[in-house]
Amino acid sequence: MFDRIVSHERALEAASRLINSHFGGADNKRGVRASTPASEDDDDIVITDYIMQQKAKEAERKSIPTERMQPAGGTQCSTES
Repeated sequence: MFDRIVSHERALEAASRLINSHFGGADNKRGVRASTPASEDDDDIVITDYIMQQKAKEAERKSIPTERMQPAGGTQCSTES
C-alpha cells in the first residue's frame, strides 16, 4: 500500500483500536482510525502495511541460504585408497 516501515508497536496499537471499536461498546474512547479515501494513518492500512512488510522480510530470510538450511549429507570424504 504505502512505502514505509511500520513498527510492531504501531501495528499493535492499530489492531487494538480496531478490536476495541468492535467490542469496546459506548465506553470506547479510542475509536478506529478510518477515512475515505484511505490514508496511511488508517488502522486497516497500518495493519495491512505491517503484514506485507513482515511477509517481505520473511521471504527475504528464506531466500538467503544458511548452513542450517543446506540439505543433510553434503560431501563425504572417503578413507579408502
